[in-house]
Amino acid sequence: MFDIGWSEMMVAAVLALIIIGPKDLPGVLRQVGQWTRKARGLAREFQGHFDDLAREADLEDAKKAVSQARNFNLEREVENAIDPDKSIADEARDLGAEMRRETTAPAAPKAEPTSADDAAPPPPPAEPPKAEEPAAAEAAEPEPVKRRRGGAAPKIDDSAEART
Repeated sequence: MFDIGWSEMMVAAVLALIIIGPKDLPGVLRQVGQWTRKARGLAREFQGHFDDLAREADLEDAKKAVSQARNFNLEREVENAIDPDKSIADEARDLGAEMRRETTAPAAPKAEPTSADDAAPPPPPAEPPKAEEPAAAEAAEPEPVKRRRGGAAPKIDDSAEART
């Protein structure tokens, strides 16, 4: 940290012993230790506050991202991507209004029938032919083998089929 080697520390200790004296040296070293402890505590507190500010900034960014995701409107985003100038929507609206006008316009009157054949309603459609019943041999066909979940198919007794 300070890049002080053992030789520099030995010189500082000898100077402190000469200047302060052997009687007051333990009290001075105790006081220096307390100041060092306080300086480290202040540095730790400052670092903690700085980390808290960084976390709060990250939390605010995360809150903004969540609120943007919550307010995301997929339909609006798709419309903006496909039709940014709303020209397609305007054309569709105009086409729909035109179609409503055409369907609500009065229809032309129908011509009255001139003969009795024209006035008769058309005959109902003929019923489709009914399907024939399956033959007795086809009806006696065994059901397909059902497989059990997670296992092999059950064994089939061929002798029972041979008897029928």
